[in-house]
Amino acid sequence: MNTHYTATIPNDISCFKTKNVVLVASVLTVGLLAAVPNNAFAVPKTDQQSMESTKTMASQATDPKLQKLREESSRVLADVAIAKIALLHDMQNDASSHLQSALKEARELERRTEKYAPQHPMKFGKVEYSSENKVVSSWLPLVEDTFVVRSLDELFLGKEAPNQELVDVRAVSNYVAINTRELRERIEAAYEANKKNDYGHAVAYLDEATSSIFRESIESPRPLETARDNLILAKELTRDKNYGSARKALHYAQDIVDGYVGDSSKKNNDEIHGLRNDIREIQTGLAKNDPNLLQRLTQTFERGISKLEAIIPHTKQS
Repeated sequence: MNTHYTATIPNDISCFKTKNVVLVASVLTVGLLAAVPNNAFAVPKTDQQSMESTKTMASQATDPKLQKLREESSRVLADVAIAKIALLHDMQNDASSHLQSALKEARELERRTEKYAPQHPMKFGKVEYSSENKVVSSWLPLVEDTFVVRSLDELFLGKEAPNQELVDVRAVSNYVAINTRELRERIEAAYEANKKNDYGHAVAYLDEATSSIFRESIESPRPLETARDNLILAKELTRDKNYGSARKALHYAQDIVDGYVGDSSKKNNDEIHGLRNDIREIQTGLAKNDPNLLQRLTQTFERGISKLEAIIPHTKQS
């Protein structure tokens, strides 16, 4: 049986066109959740609830089934994101290809899981920018310990694309819960609309496919894990030559690491000092915007991430 949806279509989908949009191989990107209100991701919690959330996140982080679910969910949502961006920028071949891939992955995800996938934590790079007096959020899933990003060149977008102002970039964690049947049905609806050249409805269905998965934001039980995630995000953004975004993500990592320096109650102080120096070296390199130096920064990023990976198991949960 075919399912029919009523979707709200923007009056002028060209208004979504942006400059320096992040297009991804396995991430959520600019405008994906533009229809979701900002307060949808902030749920007031008591201290006890916060403790329970962090304990749950820590236990689920090592669950093989949930790890696989996170990776598969991210891939579906990534293809949805790419398809939407392609539709908004009249890249029909790319849109069709990623819609087909998203539909195939969504069907497989539904087949292997219950109707409602369990609520589970996922990590994202959250990018906020101001466009036409509104703050829009982008969500980049962390898949297999990396954010894979590349810029959608201005050549694709056209010089008429409006400017945007970067507001914030940081790594965050959120609980998500996916109704796999509804996800598949909405992707199918978008796929069929696209085949009929009904691009407005296709975009609206893709918005619906992703607008209801978030449940609540959560804190990592180990702050240095968040520092590591921000360092990974900054590394990928640097490779993508999104230096302004990289600096903002790196700032969050630096703040966390600085909080450990000089604290006699913290172990691994020598490693922390070395890590802080690595981050400062990266910050200096990004500020200079020197392509030759930026090539060398990759090694510094890797060194810093490796140090954090070594330190994290020896730190207490907050």
